[in-house]
Amino acid sequence: MLEAQRLGQGKVDEEYRIVRSDDSIRLIRDQSFPVPDGSGNIYRIAGIAEDITERRHAEQKMGKAIAALAEVGELAAMIVHEVRNPLTTVLMGLNAIRSIELPESVQERLNLSLEEAERIRNLLKEILLYAKPQALQPSELEINAFIGDTLESIRMMPAISRRIDFLPAPHPVRVLADKDKLKQVFINLVDNACQALSAESVTNADAKITWTVEPDLITNSVYIRIHNGGNPIPPETLPKLMKPFFTTKSCGTGLGLAIVKRIVDAHSGELMITSNEAEGTQVSIKFAILI
Repeated sequence: MLEAQRLGQGKVDEEYRIVRSDDSIRLIRDQSFPVPDGSGNIYRIAGIAEDITERRHAEQKMGKAIAALAEVGELAAMIVHEVRNPLTTVLMGLNAIRSIELPESVQERLNLSLEEAERIRNLLKEILLYAKPQALQPSELEINAFIGDTLESIRMMPAISRRIDFLPAPHPVRVLADKDKLKQVFINLVDNACQALSAESVTNADAKITWTVEPDLITNSVYIRIHNGGNPIPPETLPKLMKPFFTTKSCGTGLGLAIVKRIVDAHSGELMITSNEAEGTQVSIKFAILI
């Protein structure tokens, strides 16, 4: 190694194994580089030897875990496809029966069956969305304008009945993102914020949603925050919110925030949720700014 550096005057970066006295094997990363004197002649070699055994083992475990998750995703997609086809047939049959005049008690059971079948179809749809790899089609977006356009669509939705105040950044902020998936994220988060505002808070001044864009030029990041002044989320619930199938709603699937997190992660972003009695609940998304 020393001779190679004397001849090539370059840096050496190698990995090798050593067998210790207890017969255990360790992986070593050896880095060294020549140090020239004032005349440019190499007079010594400086370097460091680092034990990377645990790191390599962790990387191998991570690789296996990712492969296992991919297999689970493929299996989930296969199951969804297998169940969805007969479920569609069942729904068509139930809707056909609906046109027949039935006793009131039978009609009630039929309506319940339709509701449950529809709920299963929605659950299958979300499982497929969660299991499906997040293939992005990124483009440059000016986030203030994008949220403004998205907000117009959101305000026309019948389920969104709350006041939404939008506070854009004072100057244009550009990010690289998939506009369709980002719109899906925002609609989900705003819908959650609307549902979080309790009926008792309708006349309250805090019964609104505030949507802000806050650039951080020091870290070249932008924080997109959606805040509501509803009842706070219990501290023991906060860490579970983004886990698949965890829900606090009676009719929820528990996949909405899990899908949102997957989309944000696919953008190399960060999803954060804070909640307390004094400040309400705030969901923040951090993205890198295009420079």
